Amino acid sequence: MMSMLAPDVVWTADGGGKATAARRPIVGARKVANAVMGIMRVGKRMPDVRLEMALCNSAPAVLFYRGDRLEGVFTAEIVDGKITNFYAIRNPTSWPPWRPPTTSAAAEPLTAAR
Repeated sequence: MMSMLAPDVVWTADGGGKATAARRPIVGARKVANAVMGIMRVGKRMPDVRLEMALCNSAPAVLFYRGDRLEGVFTAEIVDGKITNFYAIRNPTSWPPWRPPTTSAAAEPLTAAR
């Protein structure tokens, strides 16, 4: 995980008071790696957790579902092969449009409504 992160990577979360999220940005590769690993540990213990790859604002994204309910959108900015910014968007009113990865440019964007 550390090899994927820029030394000064920043994790920013948006819970909007509607979902659990870090209140302040997390700065630094070690701290961000610990946050990601912590979320993964918790997710492994939750029933019906599913992750899907997607594109969000032309950036790689992971959609986090619990059952059929979307719980969060995680996106990253990558510069020179390293993640420089990581965004955890848990507030449903802040979800940007996304679409599943595809080779077809004609893919229809998905909406946050599910």
